[in-house]
Parts: sequence; C-alpha cells; structure tokens
Amino acid sequence: MSQVDGENVYTCITCSVAFLTAPEQRDHFRSDLHRYNMKRRVANLAPVSAAVFNAKILERRAAMESSEKATQEDTGRCQVCRKNFSSENAYRNHMQSRKHREMVQKQGKMPPSAPKSEALNNMQAVRKALPEENEEEEEELDEEAAMERAIERKLAKARRIDPATECMFCSESQSSLEASVRHMQHVHGFFVPERKYLTDMAGLLRYLADKVSVGNMCLWCSGRGRGFHDVHAVQKHMMDKSHCKVAYDTQEDQLELSDFYDFRSSYADYKKADWEEVSETSDDEDGEAVWEEVSDDESDDIPQDNGIRYGDSELELVLPSGARLGHRSLQRYYRQSLWQTPASQQAPASATNGRALAHRIIGHAQRPVVTARGGQEMVVRNRGEAKEAMRHVREVRDAQRRELFKTKVAFRHNHQKHYRDPLLQ
Repeated sequence: MSQVDGENVYTCITCSVAFLTAPEQRDHFRSDLHRYNMKRRVANLAPVSAAVFNAKILERRAAMESSEKATQEDTGRCQVCRKNFSSENAYRNHMQSRKHREMVQKQGKMPPSAPKSEALNNMQAVRKALPEENEEEEEELDEEAAMERAIERKLAKARRIDPATECMFCSESQSSLEASVRHMQHVHGFFVPERKYLTDMAGLLRYLADKVSVGNMCLWCSGRGRGFHDVHAVQKHMMDKSHCKVAYDTQEDQLELSDFYDFRSSYADYKKADWEEVSETSDDEDGEAVWEEVSDDESDDIPQDNGIRYGDSELELVLPSGARLGHRSLQRYYRQSLWQTPASQQAPASATNGRALAHRIIGHAQRPVVTARGGQEMVVRNRGEAKEAMRHVREVRDAQRRELFKTKVAFRHNHQKHYRDPLLQ
C-alpha cells in the first residue's frame, strides 16, 4: 500500500498498476495478466499492459482457429473408408486401425506383406538364441575372472596378519602361536569352540586372521552387520563391542569352519581301525584315494550292540545306565518344570480314600448357600465368609461405578465449547 495525492492505493509491483481497494488488488493477483507478467519477470523481461496482453490473446486464438481449420481440411476425411473425423487424433487412430489397412489392401493401394514360413522363423530364432547363450556364458566367465582379479588385488594390497607372531585384535607382537593364543584368551576373552575335535589350529587361526585383515570382517558379526573400510576399524569394533569371539551358533557358521574339525571320534560306533584307505585303480580313473568304512563284521547296515536303544520314539535314546537323551528339537519341552507329587506322598487308592472323598462331597453339598444382590448364590463354610464375600462384591461394583462416572464426565468435558481466536484461523 502506498499514498498518491493523499489517498491510500494498493499496487502491484510486478505489473506496475495501482488499485483503490484491496478486493481489486486480490482479483488482479488471480488474473492471467499477473501470471503472465510474473513469468516475464522471471525471464528478466518488462511487464506488458492489459491492452497488449488482450491483443496477444486474440492473435493466439485466431492462429489456433486457422490451424484447426487447415488440419480439418487436410486430415478430416479418409478417402478410402469415406469417413469424416472431427479431430486429428481420431483421424490418426483410424489410419492405424486394422479395418483401414484391410480396406486399403482390398482396393489394391497397399500390397500385402509376404508371409514368412515357420521354418524360416525357427531358423532366425535359433540364430538369435545362440549368440545370446554365448554372450551369457562369456559374461559369466568375465564376471568370475573379474572377481578373481579383484581378490588377487585385495590380497596384494592388504596387510595380512600372521597369528603366529601377531594378535588379531590389538596387533601386539607375540613370540609363538601358543603365546598368541594364550594372549588372546586372557586379554580379549577369545576361545576356540570344540577344541578337543580341532585338527588344524594353525589353519583355523590363519583363516580367522585373513577374515579380519583381508576381508575386513568381524568374527562374531560374520558379515551380518555393517561393513568396515580397513582392519583398524574392524579391530576397534570387535574390542568395543566385545566381539573377540568366533561365531559358532548357527549351522552356517559351523559349516564354515568344518574343514578344521574332525568329529568322527564322537560317534558311538567309531574306531580308528575301521577306516582304511583303499586304492581302486580299476574303478577310479584318476587314481585318487578312496576312503571306505569297514566294520568288524563286514556290514555297514548292522550297528554294533553297545547297549544303546531307542526310547519311546526315535527322538529319544536310552543309555545302558538308564539315562535318557532327547533330541535337540524337543528342548523347549525338556526345559519345562512341571510340578509332580512324589510317589511317597501319594496315598494308595483304597476304600478308605473313597469314603473320605464321599464325605467331602457330602459336606460341600451341606454348606450354607447365601444369596447376594442380583440373585447370585455363593457356597460358603459359614455366615462370616458370606458377609466378607458380599462386601468384596460390593466394593468391586462401587469401583466399577466410579470408573464409569469418571468416563462420562470426561466425555462431557471433552465436547464442551471453548474459545477460539478468529485471528489464528
């Protein structure tokens, strides 16, 4: 708002016009002239007046009408099908339709395309498919080669940790492999799972060290967490999170380290003499060593009689000592602690027990019955218990009534009228 000759006027800086009232100014802001001048202002052009803008609109409408007439004269009629169309889009759709092409072929103005035989189509399909298969095989080979080159570059650039002379977690120098294992165990809490079945301690530690130094991978997260950019970040993560341990919980983690273990000694029917190396040159063309399991009685299907038998099902084994071993899939049931009455405390079934049970039932039937409010009946041992029970029922009902009253009050007060400032709407 500005003052001209002592009067307040409303102006539009973009269009360089003034208005006497605010409604006129607001109507101008919603007009096409104001939008057009705003676009010109963005393009660093001078605004135009209302007369010039109206003249441009009239010129544009005249040009559009003339172009529409020319289009209708040119494409408004199909001479072949003898049809008229009111728009250019309808005419184009008709020209691309199947009926129009059939009419053109019938009149001989468009020669039909020569059909191709099925054999020719099949040959072309085979010729196209063969290069695609070759290309896919080449792409797979290229990916494998690229992966191998990337691994080689990673091994060449990475500083590999030697577990025999260096700690995997703090890079502290050690004198031997045993000293390194002892240091990692006492300082970092590192331990080797299933150590009594471990056959290659040095190989396992080298693999774990390469996993940390080359793969930049946490031993406990084992690729399931976030990635790390160097070995120092991995070591810091393992020490901060207390992840200085080997992941050995899932079957996938156990299979990853299975090459360094030998669990055959844990089998019940295992004997070292039962495993013999047999070289069969006639059956094996490559001459590789074939391992064959040979039992004492020349039969692999009949297990040895060691006193172990199945229990109630194949998921339970009974040892010679009488102990029962259950399958791990049922561990949730074995962990349950169910209350059982000792056999010494259980009274044997007799006529005396039967009479006592009958007396208890008769006594329960002879107990007084007290009727509370609402027709509710309660069986009690005496009148005092009846009064206490009715008092408890009354207290519960009173509490329910109070809560219901509070809820009703809250509903009423939540819907009451309140003051609203009209300037903030």
